[in-house]
Amino acid sequence: MIMKRRFLKGQPLGNPILGTNETLQKFKQSDLISFVRNNYNAGKMILSVYGNYSTKQVEEISEELFSSIKSGERNSDNSKVLKRREDQIIRKPISQCHYIIGNLSYSLQSKSRTAMVLLNNILGGPGMNSRLNLAVREKFGYSYAIESGYHAYTDNGVFHLYLATEKKYLNKSVSLAKKELKKLMDKKIGSSALKNYKSQFIGQLALANENKGNVAISASKSMLHFNKPFLLKEVIEKVNAVNEKEIYVCANEVFDLQNMSTLLFEAEN
Repeated sequence: MIMKRRFLKGQPLGNPILGTNETLQKFKQSDLISFVRNNYNAGKMILSVYGNYSTKQVEEISEELFSSIKSGERNSDNSKVLKRREDQIIRKPISQCHYIIGNLSYSLQSKSRTAMVLLNNILGGPGMNSRLNLAVREKFGYSYAIESGYHAYTDNGVFHLYLATEKKYLNKSVSLAKKELKKLMDKKIGSSALKNYKSQFIGQLALANENKGNVAISASKSMLHFNKPFLLKEVIEKVNAVNEKEIYVCANEVFDLQNMSTLLFEAEN
């Protein structure tokens, strides 16, 4: 969260959703009522239904539940995000070190988004065979938790790599993690390996699609950002269309260590 707040400073996304001590002290009942009135309206809602329901049933239930909600328009903040590089060490009375490195990445509308999603899955996704997990955790046992993440927003995105380790293994863990980033920057993934990575990722998508809630949420987000719901088949086609060069370009644009910020929560002892 602290890392995201740095990258998205100056945008609403950069604000802590829980507020601060200062803002919470200033809130009045009228502020909350005004906020709900201005932001919770039909123009900012998407109703997603998954199941064996007729259009008539959905309309009747929707009318009963939501007819009292006022109409309105959906707007978004498109403040420009400036690239900045910052490094910070915070020492705390904790038993483990928590290290995060990150950079700005591609937006929801970017043509490189699908390639970046796949690249992140290869590097530090949920699979036990992710490159970070194999290189740092499984091979050496230095880190008990290591992963990477990519979050795309309307006009920008954020990539991060996170690891947690004992203080005596911190430098070794960080060095190995950066080495995996550099490998993806220095050499293209082979076609055979990329095919296997795609198959694994598509399998993860298929499993997630078994959850009706995931399907409904995914369809809603697609409507909000692209004005249409994407079927699993369409998503799979996009994944399969990604080539080795696109992965290579994404790695070199996002993983450049000279442009990445770092945040370390270091154990005091």
